[in-house]
Amino acid sequence: AQLPVLAGIQEALANLREAPEPAGWNALYPQLAASEVPEVRTRAEALAVLFGNARALNDLKTRAADAKADSTARAAAIELLARRRVEGLPVLLHPLLTDAAVRGPVVRALAALPHNDTATRVLAAYPNFTAAEKTDAVQTLGSRPAWALALLGAVEKGTVPRADVSLVAARQMLALNDQAVKTKLGTAWGTIRPASGDRSALAKKWRGVLTTENLRTADAVNGRQLYNRNCASCHRLFGEGGDLGPDLTGSQRTNLEYLLENVLDPSAVVPREFRVTNVRLTDGRLVSGVVTRDTPEGLTVRTTNETVIVPRADIEGVQATALSIMPEGLFDTLRPEEVRDLVAYLGRPHQVPLPETAPS
Repeated sequence: AQLPVLAGIQEALANLREAPEPAGWNALYPQLAASEVPEVRTRAEALAVLFGNARALNDLKTRAADAKADSTARAAAIELLARRRVEGLPVLLHPLLTDAAVRGPVVRALAALPHNDTATRVLAAYPNFTAAEKTDAVQTLGSRPAWALALLGAVEKGTVPRADVSLVAARQMLALNDQAVKTKLGTAWGTIRPASGDRSALAKKWRGVLTTENLRTADAVNGRQLYNRNCASCHRLFGEGGDLGPDLTGSQRTNLEYLLENVLDPSAVVPREFRVTNVRLTDGRLVSGVVTRDTPEGLTVRTTNETVIVPRADIEGVQATALSIMPEGLFDTLRPEEVRDLVAYLGRPHQVPLPETAPS
């Protein structure tokens, strides 16, 4: 009987970062926290954080830093603390950037917490990150002007490979509307060009590259690695990947004309559920993604690597765009042989294995 009540309260308060503690909650919480039903405990704890309950906050801090605790429980604790923006949390999280069990959740959580040392600490730990953690790190650093400049400085020095900065991340940095970031992006990474007015010319160019004969020489394994780097955060294929964009498994991915039409000018016809909205926060962060929930209390935004709940009080401005979540110019960021490999992989009827040494 407690579960639906707790779930209903959570649903009602879903877009809030904090709320007043109801009368009697402080006395009730220890009973809920000791429940034999795990879901009662986790829902009660989430609400306790929302209400600013001191016991719950202290328990979560201890759990997050405990290397012996279950990694899933630690990740959940980090997410709850970051959503609440608990004072001093960056100082607790920075040392955990070297903890392989929770590095991903830590990097994502730090995006919500402005701190002068974050960019330096993330970039110092970056070489040891997995491929997924590097994607998270780039997204986090690209969400604030000062951090974006630090990231692009690392790209310029070669300590962060240019290929690690996806087109989506580059477009997010442009949306910061910071001239220094725009200039640095141009020199360190490159320029994002708008889709050509003459799509037929672009299509003709790539038809000449992506001939049947040329596709036969493609490296589909390399194509999968390119797909993982550039597409998998948004699209699901063969049961793997994100769900921010359409599932490609049953799409017309073997049809070259269909593929060219959607890659060369993805914003030509965009369903509303795939349009990008840029949400600027009062603390300087930019959240760029698809709005999945809009209430008087706030927004829920799906980005390429996480779901961000933004209370209305934290929003400085919202800019809805006509752009697809899939950015323009994907092929421009790849060499012709890489485009060949990617297209060949997309046309495969079955999954191909990754090499044993490939990052996950």
